[in-house]
Amino acid sequence: MNIHSINIYDKRYNCNNPKLGTPSFKSASDFTLQYVLNKHSALLPKSMKEAVTQLVYNPVFKMPTLEKLHHKVYEKLMSAKTLDEVKALYPEFSDVKDSSILKQSRSFAAKLIEKNMPIGEFSLAYLKDLYSLTPAKAIVKKYGFTNRSLLQWLNKKLNIEKPKSNYYNIVSMSNEEKNNRASEMTRQFLKNNPDLHKKMLAKSAETHKTAAYREKKRQENIDFYKREPAARIRISKISQMTWDKCPQIKAALAEYTYEQQSILKKALKDRNERKILSQPQKRLIAGYYKHFWEAHPEFKEQYRQARLDVIEELKKEGLIL
Repeated sequence: MNIHSINIYDKRYNCNNPKLGTPSFKSASDFTLQYVLNKHSALLPKSMKEAVTQLVYNPVFKMPTLEKLHHKVYEKLMSAKTLDEVKALYPEFSDVKDSSILKQSRSFAAKLIEKNMPIGEFSLAYLKDLYSLTPAKAIVKKYGFTNRSLLQWLNKKLNIEKPKSNYYNIVSMSNEEKNNRASEMTRQFLKNNPDLHKKMLAKSAETHKTAAYREKKRQENIDFYKREPAARIRISKISQMTWDKCPQIKAALAEYTYEQQSILKKALKDRNERKILSQPQKRLIAGYYKHFWEAHPEFKEQYRQARLDVIEELKKEGLIL
């Protein structure tokens, strides 16, 4: 059995406030461009979606991370001298207004901007701030604004579409160092708040049981098989679909993993990042699964039956023989 990740947590994640939710403990290597296009295409700015799509369907020998691709796509924005130049380069900025119009509004924001730069230069400078992925808190401080609501007002006034909040998260999670730091912060928070951790696991398992969720996953899986007919990928997908049918086992395995020693967690992390494992690491992982199934014999039959159900469903859909 090969479980690459356990995705049982709420998607609303903020590393500064784990109470808002926690991400799945995917490694940075799991945030491939293919994964992002399949799962998070709605979050991508227009130029990024075009670049990601192009690379997914025309891959290069060494695929960039989402973070590196973002900075490559917007490097011309960072060196641009005028707003008109940027509009010609990026379709998502074609309707951005010249910030000189802020003079007409006599707004508090305009007065603060003028203390830092000529008012007409703000639109370009602000776009650079947003698409260099500068945190909103830092932008507020840079211009001396009193709160983030001024940024929202400016976005509307100047027709600027800022990257979606979750876009910042997936870009960050594609960076190995940032990914590890965020995961460790989350683990530490859960370790210090065991009751909240149990509630989150229970809520996640309940969500996976809803009819709407099951139908959504069913359609996603059908679409996947139409795109990816390769046998190796099919086997991996069958495993993923089986785990989607077993939220209670997912939750139990996540809890079991959480309690393991760091040496075992390191071996699992190396495997998820597709690193070459040592023989001791392989033995650790084999023992990890063996002990889990022995501790939960009732789950073994549930998992086996769920896998058979998945295969039968795919046969009915004509996606496997």
